[in-house]
Amino acid sequence: MNVGQLKQRFSTPGSAIKRRYVVGVFESMEELMDAAKRSAHVSYWSDQSADWYGLGPEGASSIARVCQLLSTGWTRGADRMVKALAGLADVQVKPKSVRRQNRWADQGDALDIHRVNAGRLDAAWQKCRREPQVGPQRVTLVCDAIESGGNDADTMFWRGAAVVTLADKLQSAGYNVEVVSAWTGINDDVRVICHVTVKQSSQPLDLTTLASAVACPAFFRALGHCWGNSVDGRRHPGGYSVGRWLAGPGEIVATHDRTWDAAVARAWVEAQIAALEANPVPVAA
Repeated sequence: MNVGQLKQRFSTPGSAIKRRYVVGVFESMEELMDAAKRSAHVSYWSDQSADWYGLGPEGASSIARVCQLLSTGWTRGADRMVKALAGLADVQVKPKSVRRQNRWADQGDALDIHRVNAGRLDAAWQKCRREPQVGPQRVTLVCDAIESGGNDADTMFWRGAAVVTLADKLQSAGYNVEVVSAWTGINDDVRVICHVTVKQSSQPLDLTTLASAVACPAFFRALGHCWGNSVDGRRHPGGYSVGRWLAGPGEIVATHDRTWDAAVARAWVEAQIAALEANPVPVAA
């Protein structure tokens, strides 16, 4: 994913508003943390409660403190998620890749004269065809991380928990899973877009790390705001109108168009697994 692709995805053809775009593409949660710490003096809502950030007793006294907590893995959030979403069915459909395979037949693309001379006319021709095989397949899961400031942090937690749980199920089934925390919103006619790859498809899955970057509301409410309100020379202390993340090819997105709780998270994971079993090629949801 690059800046140009994201600008194109979220552009509005024919719009009368000539809007500026501020786009951040981060290859790890650490990259966003570094950007947030560099801009912490610009916007940090220290008057908000720790619960608003989803941190509870850990506290949220500064951006440095938030980064410290999240970089070591959000164990409390991961434990809560695992306990509440235990018992979900595993993914039964194995990942498929489509590759060209040579097959012998009575007609095809290339003739083997030695087989003809041996009288094997029913298998003298070689034909190349594309056939599905069990093999690595990449799936991208996206948590649409933005949320209205007046909404409870729990809905952000459960949305992220659903993404992390599905990632765990798919990785265990043999898929190469990429996990992204992403959001977009508009502020002062500037569209701000943030895309953070918190787990590369080739990396192992660690629940506490993913809980930090996907299920903890502070990842957006503290780090996302600090970066978004200062990048590109901007100095804006406020929030954003909440935009919706538009799914790209092959992305499965947990959106913020509902109030999430444990039951909704469980139902969403089950629905994605069922859709995958009905159609082995993942589609955006």
